[in-house]
Amino acid sequence: MTPLSIAFLPLTDSAPLIVARERGFAEAEGIALTLVRDTSWA
Repeated sequence: MTPLSIAFLPLTDSAPLIVARERGFAEAEGIALTLVRDTSWA
């Protein structure tokens, strides 16, 4: 698996990232997806 870490803000436009991780879509493509929640744009 290829590790991939993605930072996101807890907004609705982040939903596809969360769904991909929760439903296993990333793993099906050989990606070990880690989501890192950020608290601001800065």
